[in-house]
Amino acid sequence: MFKGKIVVKMSKKINGRKFLAFLRRLHKSNEKLCIIIDNARWHLTKQVFSFVKESSIKLIRLLTYSPELNPIEQYWQNVKKWIGTRIWFSLPELKKELLSAFRRKDLIPKSYGY
Repeated sequence: MFKGKIVVKMSKKINGRKFLAFLRRLHKSNEKLCIIIDNARWHLTKQVFSFVKESSIKLIRLLTYSPELNPIEQYWQNVKKWIGTRIWFSLPELKKELLSAFRRKDLIPKSYGY
């Protein structure tokens, strides 16, 4: 059973600077952090690794091309299925539905397939 938190930050674009700002905000409000990352370039910058090291954040890097090991991929799959059952006609309506999906605990995978 899932006992942690899922924290979501919506952004039009992501890069190392934005990911680092996200990590800093998470670290301010959470004494201990264990973050699962894939191999996206913005996760692997020198600045990110430097901050992680000085902040004692635990990073778990997933194997390349292994979506079955990535809990966020399974979570997104559930969110996309749920969004597919909704009616929306504009980008603001879609964002509203996404925010609603992010609040649903039943979309968090019960087990992660490993």
